[in-house]
Amino acid sequence: MKTTRTLLALVLCAALLLGAVPAGAATLVSTETVVSTQPTPESVKPYSTNVQSGISETSVRNALDDNAATNWQHIGWSTLSHDEIPEATFHFYGFTLGAVWIRAGSYISEEDFWAHARPRQVKLRVYTGSTTRDYAYLLDDVYDPYTVSSDWFYGYQKLALPQSVSNVTQIDLFVSGWKAGDTYTHYITISDILFCPPGSSSSTTTITTPPSITAPPWTSTAGQPIQTTLSQRLATRSGPGTTYTELGSYFAAGDPITVISRAFDSRNRIWWVQVEFKYKGTPRRAYTGVKRVNVNLENVELDTLTGSARVTRSTAAWWGPGNYYTKYDSSIPSGTIGTVYNIENGYAQFEYTPSNSTQTRRVWVSVGDLNINY
Repeated sequence: MKTTRTLLALVLCAALLLGAVPAGAATLVSTETVVSTQPTPESVKPYSTNVQSGISETSVRNALDDNAATNWQHIGWSTLSHDEIPEATFHFYGFTLGAVWIRAGSYISEEDFWAHARPRQVKLRVYTGSTTRDYAYLLDDVYDPYTVSSDWFYGYQKLALPQSVSNVTQIDLFVSGWKAGDTYTHYITISDILFCPPGSSSSTTTITTPPSITAPPWTSTAGQPIQTTLSQRLATRSGPGTTYTELGSYFAAGDPITVISRAFDSRNRIWWVQVEFKYKGTPRRAYTGVKRVNVNLENVELDTLTGSARVTRSTAAWWGPGNYYTKYDSSIPSGTIGTVYNIENGYAQFEYTPSNSTQTRRVWVSVGDLNINY
């Protein structure tokens, strides 16, 4: 970790809870897991700080500086053991925790946000004397410095706890999944973190907001495929967005297609669907913008984000979950770091950025060739 700027300041938690909740917005609430892990020794913590002492436990602890013009980065994130070593540790003095607010990514500008890597899965380990609790969350990957609601505040996302926790002495932050940056692929960036007590009130301020995004759940199961037709020619990418590799165009409006899942493109703020079709007698899966398919998105399951992963040996890449799908020409080298989404039929949907490319790829690989951090 490097800290671009670390200025500890007091702010009021009520300032984070303004406005009406945008349609479809969802608080990220985790289940609570009680564990017996002891605090990590100071010698192995990448970043550690004392959060204000000697103040009322009803005040917000601002762990960074509440300044969008600065950020906090871990360079070379893929070298850490994410389940054992926290990205950061924060020390408290009898604090009562109700929620954590995190501004994930760089908020200097939208261009800078997409240029740097962002955390997607985070875990909080909360220490209260002899008891330790873990809370896991899946973050929205979206640049939105304008929305103000009970769950979103100028880029901050609320990580709610099932219930408040008293007498907090330490919080460890783990990053267990991430989204690669367009330029600084492995520069995992966090702009700000706030620790809030429970019981903050909300005002009735209402503002105009961009289209809201509903975060997918921490885990989900794949639904039944939907048989439908194309509304226009099928243009495809390997993943849900224009930053993924192009896979070609197929068929025409009215032709049959199978819809598997959906994912939100937070950059262009549109939905994409994963579809399956046959080409030259062999099945393929790819993503296309939802406008090209006749389907009701409410009936389509969200993609599942499973965790981060490392390729353990050179492995073949496939267009779908099985060796009977079309095979990609190039294999994936041992040691490649990426993110796993859906798992099906012993194969994992693996997302990574090839060393010789600026575009991200999603492919299917055998689960046996991956070391997955769930």
